[in-house]
Amino acid sequence: MKVFLLRNFHLLVLLAFLFGANAQGIHSVRINEMLINNVSSCQDEFGDRSPWVELFNASYSKVDLGGCYLTNDSTNPTKYRIPKGLPATSLSPRDYALFHFSGNGGRGIFQASFILDSVGYLALYDQSGKTLIDEINYDFSSKGEDYAMGIFENDEQSKWQKMPQPTPKSMNYTTVEKSRADKYSENDKHGVIITITSMSVVFLLLCTLAILFTYTGRLFKRSENKKKALQNEKSASEVKAPEVIQNQPSVAAEDNDIVAIAMALHLYFDNQHEVEQTGFQLNRGLNQTTPWGAKILNFKKLPIKK
Repeated sequence: MKVFLLRNFHLLVLLAFLFGANAQGIHSVRINEMLINNVSSCQDEFGDRSPWVELFNASYSKVDLGGCYLTNDSTNPTKYRIPKGLPATSLSPRDYALFHFSGNGGRGIFQASFILDSVGYLALYDQSGKTLIDEINYDFSSKGEDYAMGIFENDEQSKWQKMPQPTPKSMNYTTVEKSRADKYSENDKHGVIITITSMSVVFLLLCTLAILFTYTGRLFKRSENKKKALQNEKSASEVKAPEVIQNQPSVAAEDNDIVAIAMALHLYFDNQHEVEQTGFQLNRGLNQTTPWGAKILNFKKLPIKK
C-alpha cells in the first residue's frame, strides 16, 4: 500500500487539487433570480411558460452542476438530481443556467421534476446531497404577472429585490439607466437650458476664431513689413557701394597728378632736376621749347604705310 501511494503520489495530489477546486467552485453558485407567475416571459425548449429559476456562477473558474440537487422540500434534499456528464451543465466563469419547473423532469436537462408554488422554498445541494449550497424562502402570492425577484450584481449585501424586468440568463441591474436625452428632458421640459447652452458654445467658438484670425493676421503683417524693410536696406547698400568705389580712385588719381606736376615744375625752375642716363628729362632751350612741343609727338600724324 505504501509503495502504491509513493508511486501514485503525484496523481493523488492532482486529483485532490481538482476535487478541491471543483468543490470550492460549486459553492460559488447561487440562486440569482426567479419568476413564478410566468405569463409573457421566456419559454422553455418546448414552448411552455412555466416557473423558472436562474443559477449564477459567481466565481472565475469553471463549475459543473452535474450531480447537484434541486429541491423544494427541506426534508428531502435529493428531490431532483441534475444530469451528470453533460457539457450543457458545465458553467463557465460568471455564466448562468436557467431551470424550468414544469414537473416534467424527463423532458430535458433543465426541466425539474417538481413544480414551484406561489409560496414556498427552494434549495441547491452539492453532489453529495448533504451540503447546502444556497436556499431561499419566497412569497409571490400577492405579486402580479411576470413578477421577478433577484440579487442585483452591484449590490454588496446580496439582498433579494424586485427586478424592474425579468432578465433570464443575463446580468441583473438595480435600476434602468436613463440616457442623457431623457435626463435633459426631465430637467428642462421646454428646452431653455439646452438652447442657451448650445448658443453659448457657438458664440464662444466664433469669438475664439475671430481672436485667432486677428492675431494671426497681425503676425503675418509684421513679418511682411520686416521682410520689406530688410529688402530696402539691402537695395540701398547695393546702390551706394559703387559710388564710393568709383569716386575714391578718381580723387586719389587727381591728387597724385597735381603733386607730380608741382614737383616737376619745382625741379625745373630751380635747376635741381637730375640728369638721367635713360628715359627723358626737361632741358631749358633757347626758345624756351621742350620736346613736349615737338610735332613728332603729335598723335594726329598719319602712320606711314610700307
